[in-house]
Amino acid sequence: MLPRFRLLTTNRWLDNWQGLRSGVYSPVLHLRNFVGDVPAGHVWTYDKQSGGVRSSIPEETGFETHFYSVEKDDGTKDTTIEKFLADVESNAAPIYRDLLQDKIPEGQPKVDFANFLAAMYARTPSMRRMFGEMHSRGLQIHN
Repeated sequence: MLPRFRLLTTNRWLDNWQGLRSGVYSPVLHLRNFVGDVPAGHVWTYDKQSGGVRSSIPEETGFETHFYSVEKDDGTKDTTIEKFLADVESNAAPIYRDLLQDKIPEGQPKVDFANFLAAMYARTPSMRRMFGEMHSRGLQIHN
């Protein structure tokens, strides 16, 4: 039986963020709010393909190396997209914390949080596959 989850009332994401990592498609900002007590500080992940369940710390959940990177002509990785997503998360972090305190954002903070939610939705592997399929179909139609 899996342990019950608890929602944290504070957000330690900004305090613990140690820089840019490629390929986080489940933001630590969000996952840290669902850590449990057994084991302490872990979230539980269900693997749809295998049916297995595992625990891990939020920083190691929903992560794939160079998931958003594009290889440049010189062989190096372009991490522009990951940098953009890190900025979106940074802008949303204080708003997320306010929402957990029942404070509803208005104006630019509301826009910043809407951008965060849209990015969370669009940055998953399944959405990336869907965008790729749509792009391929579009290329087939135009050829």
